[in-house]
Amino acid sequence: MSISRASCSARSWRSTTRRWILIGGIATASLLALAVIYRPLVVEYFDCVFLRAVNGRGGLVHGLFLALVVFNMVAGFQALGTLMAVGLMIAACRRRALLGARVCGR
Repeated sequence: MSISRASCSARSWRSTTRRWILIGGIATASLLALAVIYRPLVVEYFDCVFLRAVNGRGGLVHGLFLALVVFNMVAGFQALGTLMAVGLMIAACRRRALLGARVCGR
């Protein structure tokens, strides 16, 4: 029982289409969620104790942001592959550390 080239090509096309639909859906959901939680997220970044004292939803905003990070990492793994997705994550953290050292004078 052999698989014809046409059916293999169609199967690959369906897989690629599903992958792009997943990536597009995650990107759209992320943008919409960030538009909703932008202000509480900025307040939590600067003073999380104040946000929890004022409206009590600091943990919810933090949890939603972490969920968005995880969903975007899944999309990154689908689009780029493991090494590129992890490399982009490490590069961003390393850049922040170097910039912080330069600003603080260390």
